[in-house]
Amino acid sequence: MLNSDGTRSFQYSSPDGLYPSDASLKADGRIIVSESAVGSASGRVINIDSFGQVLTEFSNGSFGLVNDARESGSGLTLIST
Repeated sequence: MLNSDGTRSFQYSSPDGLYPSDASLKADGRIIVSESAVGSASGRVINIDSFGQVLTEFSNGSFGLVNDARESGSGLTLIST
């Protein structure tokens, strides 16, 4: 994540077997990250704070490729696979 002056605020690295396929800033300042699976791993969608800490995770082994995830106006998370 970059600050307004272009300096890096923090960097998030996906764990082995996953790669970030999309990220978007939520209204509350958290970031929703879509991570797709490589090999036998399962993809997931996570919410992280401005320090890169994972706050919530949606996975349960149901995702391989995760194209996009967005928060709806009512607070639900919409996931495109």
